[in-house]
Amino acid sequence: MGKAAIIGWREIIIPNLPDLARWPFDGSLAELTKPGAPVVAEAYPGDVYSQLGIPRRPVWSKRQQAGRRFAGAHLMLWLANRPHIDGAALEATITNGFGIDKTGEDRFDAVVGLLGMIGVVERRCTEGAPDDDDVATWEGWILGQLP
Repeated sequence: MGKAAIIGWREIIIPNLPDLARWPFDGSLAELTKPGAPVVAEAYPGDVYSQLGIPRRPVWSKRQQAGRRFAGAHLMLWLANRPHIDGAALEATITNGFGIDKTGEDRFDAVVGLLGMIGVVERRCTEGAPDDDDVATWEGWILGQLP
């Protein structure tokens, strides 16, 4: 588990656990999504690259601003193809490669994960969880990952 995930669990999820729906433990997205009812799901940005049109070749690194800038061109195209999503507040950050500092990688992952979640909510991608009691009870799943 990454540093950002640990902070998210400690500062957001655990204090609000009674008010959150946990996908896939508490049901499918269709069952859980209601106005004013937050749903928590695990996302893995690396799984989302292909959904957003980010190629693996040429080789690039999300740890370097130049790599994030390369991937950012694909994020901008993804947003441009969805005029119903207002990504204007993100444009400068994306085209800048999420900054030169070490936390640029975290910002990049957050945006990639968010866009992947949007793709699932819009039903452009499947939510992915297999119909399996162990997944729903113990293991969980990564949102958008195919079984």
